[in-house]
Amino acid sequence: ARLGKVRLDDVALDQVTLSVSGTGRAHRGDLGAAGKDLAMTARLAGGFNPDLAWRGQLEQFRLDRPRQFRLESPASLAMSRSGFELGRARLSAGRAQFDIDGFLLTATELRTAGRFSGLPVAMLGLPPDSELRSDQSLGGDWQITATDRFNGHLKLWHESGGWTLDGPEKVTLAPTRGRLEARVKDNHLVLQ
Repeated sequence: ARLGKVRLDDVALDQVTLSVSGTGRAHRGDLGAAGKDLAMTARLAGGFNPDLAWRGQLEQFRLDRPRQFRLESPASLAMSRSGFELGRARLSAGRAQFDIDGFLLTATELRTAGRFSGLPVAMLGLPPDSELRSDQSLGGDWQITATDRFNGHLKLWHESGGWTLDGPEKVTLAPTRGRLEARVKDNHLVLQ
């Protein structure tokens, strides 16, 4: 199936394509979406159980807009009326690597954990000042559980690179170490 000129909230798509082969219990599908603000492709394989819950694998995933991300190897995936669950997955975005231990989202719970390396601070929209440039890369890990309470942590550390302030006198900062840790226990935040 091919659709043209689709709008999802603020995202306008020029084209959406979907092809599926197989049966309800065992099938493979390809999805593509392209527009000014979004370009992605995905391949899934799996099937529906009698409760209409889908379980299978995300075999391929590639996002080209607004940022570039690519799934490095297949990941288990489950979707149902009650939620969405992604198993272990490795994503890359240029030099950045993201290892997701899992991601679960239901109406009452969010749970995720993983780690990353080689993340350019520029990918986070930093630095915001045009006179300040950075080639710094960060590493980190996270573990988050959110129900009626929020618990978890986010750790960031300096891996490489530095900051440069352009101007009459160019200033370069090259940190050798740096670490930030945010912990939340029962909705209370502690920064270290």
